[in-house]
Amino acid sequence: MMKNDGPDIKHQPNRELIKCLADCTDLGKITSRIGEPQHDVDPGKIVSIEGKSENKVQTTIDKNKCSITGICGTSNGDLVIADFYNKCLKLLNQAYKVIGQIELPSYPWSMCNISSFEMGMTVSKAALDVLNGIHLLRVDDGNITSKNVLKMNHAFFGIEHFCAELFVTSGTAVYEYTIVGRLVKKLYEDSNGDFTSKL
Repeated sequence: MMKNDGPDIKHQPNRELIKCLADCTDLGKITSRIGEPQHDVDPGKIVSIEGKSENKVQTTIDKNKCSITGICGTSNGDLVIADFYNKCLKLLNQAYKVIGQIELPSYPWSMCNISSFEMGMTVSKAALDVLNGIHLLRVDDGNITSKNVLKMNHAFFGIEHFCAELFVTSGTAVYEYTIVGRLVKKLYEDSNGDFTSKL
């Protein structure tokens, strides 16, 4: 190995870009494909499915019927699914067979990829439950392992990862956190109902 005595490089995300993206309501619309005649695509057109398959993800240790609330893929083609009623995550191989499972302390609501083998999962029961948190997980060699749990003082439902930041919803607000759990800021709040903010 060669020793690199050069300077370390650190990337600082452009906050102006993040603010701009927060103000966007959409990324535009598709009007035509390159090389095809120009015409508008009918947004009301029905899309047909050419095929489907069903796979059983219920395992013998499950106490309740499986209810999938989140799904993430890894770079090797495995899938991690969140099973709400059984309070667990299940690892499926490329043949969609359950090869691993990890129990969670409360109900899994949503999940997102952080890297090709890492994901974030919101776990929440009630507004101020001590079990609420963001679980950071990793998939290695057919196993799901918990890397860290970030605890905050509100419920967690939706989650998304962008530019090394986590964006989570509490049901009525959207928060921006660093990947280590430090609050950056509250981006939005609408307390006119129980679930007024979604990711």
